[in-house]
Amino acid sequence: RIENLAAWTCYISKRDALLARAAQQQQQQQQQRQRRRAGGGGGGGGFIVPSSWSSQPDPSTARTFHVLNGSKEYDMVATAFHSSLSNSDKSTIRIVTIKRIENLAAWTCYISKRDALLARAAQQQQQQQQQRQRRRAGGGGGGGGFIVPSSWSSQPDPSTARTFHVLNGSKEYDMVATAFHSSLSNSDKSTIRIVTIKRIENLAA
Repeated sequence: RIENLAAWTCYISKRDALLARAAQQQQQQQQQRQRRRAGGGGGGGGFIVPSSWSSQPDPSTARTFHVLNGSKEYDMVATAFHSSLSNSDKSTIRIVTIKRIENLAAWTCYISKRDALLARAAQQQQQQQQQRQRRRAGGGGGGGGFIVPSSWSSQPDPSTARTFHVLNGSKEYDMVATAFHSSLSNSDKSTIRIVTIKRIENLAA
């Protein structure tokens, strides 16, 4: 573990700015969707359907369409599919065909749930941002008003970066180990093992 208070405060400032910007963009997109729905159109009873769909999808049925190889839609789906494969699978699995299902009932249900989740996430981000600002205003936390991770030293040195061994079996160790293993392919999981985990406390970063 490296304790560098200067690097940590810099990271927190940038992260909070990005979260605030993302929450604002989500709110703006939500408002735009609500305005466009209020005006109807798009063949979806006020919902915006994907541009690749039929201009007037049938709301009573689900239809299947072959996606043209080489089209923008085909390339987008193929890229997303390949990114979900492990490195070993990418060399053996190939796409034969891609089909698009136009199901207006399922689509409107998905959009409603997605927008509700986005609105909730934006609200939570805004609340967390406000909480951080209030806690900073009161100082404390050993970071000049910034909140450092609970696993850090109570008073990290803002002028240096420090490294600490993370105790095997601790909550911090298990969390990092789980995240590391989840990033490995199935073949690597059986051959790669963790020898040690260190925490870097760098307040500036």
